[in-house]
Amino acid sequence: MDIQNNFKNTVYECIERFVPRKILRKTSDPEYHNKEIKRLKSKVRKAYNRRKLGAHCIEELKQLSKQLLAAKKSAQEAFLKSVLSKEDKCWSEFYKYVKRRKGNRGNIPAIKDCNGLIITYSIQKANSLNFYYSSVFSSEGNIPNIQGKISSDPNTSDTKIIRKRIAAIGKIKSVGPDCVSEEILKLGGEAMIPYLARLRNITMNKGTLPGDWKKATVIPIRSLVTNYRPVSLTSVVCKQMEHVIASYLRQAWDKNDWLYEGQHGFRPGYSCESQVITVWLDIADSPDNGDRIDAIIIDFSKAFDLVPHGRLLNKIPNSGVDSRVVVWISEFLLGRTQRVRVGGHLSEEFRVTSGVLQGSVLGLLLFLPYVNDISRHIESTIRLFADDCVIYRKIINQEDIEKLQKDLDRLGEWAVENAMKINPSKSKAVRCTRYRVKDPLDSLANTFIPEASSCKYLGIILRSDLSWADQVNYTVKRAWKAIHFTMRILKKGNSNTKRLAYMSLVRPILEYGAAC
Repeated sequence: MDIQNNFKNTVYECIERFVPRKILRKTSDPEYHNKEIKRLKSKVRKAYNRRKLGAHCIEELKQLSKQLLAAKKSAQEAFLKSVLSKEDKCWSEFYKYVKRRKGNRGNIPAIKDCNGLIITYSIQKANSLNFYYSSVFSSEGNIPNIQGKISSDPNTSDTKIIRKRIAAIGKIKSVGPDCVSEEILKLGGEAMIPYLARLRNITMNKGTLPGDWKKATVIPIRSLVTNYRPVSLTSVVCKQMEHVIASYLRQAWDKNDWLYEGQHGFRPGYSCESQVITVWLDIADSPDNGDRIDAIIIDFSKAFDLVPHGRLLNKIPNSGVDSRVVVWISEFLLGRTQRVRVGGHLSEEFRVTSGVLQGSVLGLLLFLPYVNDISRHIESTIRLFADDCVIYRKIINQEDIEKLQKDLDRLGEWAVENAMKINPSKSKAVRCTRYRVKDPLDSLANTFIPEASSCKYLGIILRSDLSWADQVNYTVKRAWKAIHFTMRILKKGNSNTKRLAYMSLVRPILEYGAAC
């Protein structure tokens, strides 16, 4: 689109004319080194060269060295305090700090491809990873004609959302394929809002998106080809538009009360912990009352990558959203391409024929309408956190066992109808009771589900006798690992820094799920 190209050219021109450039020399100094430390390092270096001139020069060197060590300690403590005070992002920021200290710049080591061959060159790693990612996609060519209501204002024209998103932009964000950084949008401030609002209105009314918005650079975060999680870097301009669409979708779905009440994923007011508490409240009293509850934890294989675009676009109009928004989402999903970046090398482009984009604003939110009808015709209780699914039922007699099996059969039929793959071998069945049970195993997709005395669901270990012993041991073990790791890194920090590290990194592990 012309307006997107003009916007990019304007941004590039502003960068060229007004952003100062400086060639930075590579340095091994940590990021917390400030001007005071650099000044003292220079003085220490000069004093070291003069040390042979007399005892007074040696004494001066000792004094300057003490000042330098004190300045380094103070600067490091201040830097760590700023990192650990970032609430939800403290762990990620702390790990980034540790990796920088180790010299780990995110390079992927040698990997094995799908044929077992060892790959060492970056470009070969990128191509091998992208080939595997694209092989997971499904290809369905039935894209629906978007029809539905058109409101005069689909509540996406308010510039307050754009202004709010620009104000919330962080300082360090990776750029997408269009090479426009979020920092430039933040520096532009109010001057950027008319351009973004104009882009939003044109894409909404014409139902077309710029080509740059359909490209993604995938960053693999694991080293095995088959054990992957592709996180995509997309256009930061497009992300601002996605925030507008996502805000509208949430408001429309809440207004219509359309989303399944058992879905707790990616919804305001819901969380992983709220889902865990709800499930445990349903089954907590069963052993004490002499009841039995059978629970099956369902594992969907690569759920986010297998969503067929056509079937997803058939479901969204039923949620009562404006048809222009559906057309915008259709343009956002269709015709996408992706490349994998490894060590500065980019792979060949592959078409993205299915799935919701991980790493985007809209991607995971669009998974909710796709699985919203999963409870259709199911009598047992089924609860979801995105693709994490558990189905359970109180068992009183043989009829309840048969009903649960019928519900599992219906769930298997739903998965086939919606091109989702259930992995029965990774699914687990737990019978919550204090008595021995010799009933036959439940089956799913014509495969028996293995019965387990305990299994993990959303970070909480569920035992058949509902004892918390395994969960307590697991939590204590994780907490000890976290505290030893942080104390090893912060062994030179003061008590305040260590206390903050404990409160930010260790205590949340102990408190997670405590309400259960």
